[in-house]
Amino acid sequence: MATAVKQLIPGETASFDGDSGRDVSPWDRSLARLAVAAQDGPVCATVVDDAVVITGSRSMLDVLTSYMEFPEDAHSGYHHHHEYFEGDQYIDPKSVPLIFTMEE
Repeated sequence: MATAVKQLIPGETASFDGDSGRDVSPWDRSLARLAVAAQDGPVCATVVDDAVVITGSRSMLDVLTSYMEFPEDAHSGYHHHHEYFEGDQYIDPKSVPLIFTMEE
């Protein structure tokens, strides 16, 4: 997934199927699709119907991909939180929080 996002050029979108049927407790839900689009601005994740849609400039998406990559020795359940904090210039304040999780 990270490799495909790194290869996006402005105006392109990459889509990935999710597993909306799995147990994600204690979280609310897992969505059926992830779409990532290269365009201007900081990274902004929104929920549209059953999908997470992430937009951001090429350089900002390069930072996003670090959340999609895991150490080789990472165990199932290892995860990264991607969410805005006050003063963050990389993530749009309107962005919904995301969790990228490692699965075996």
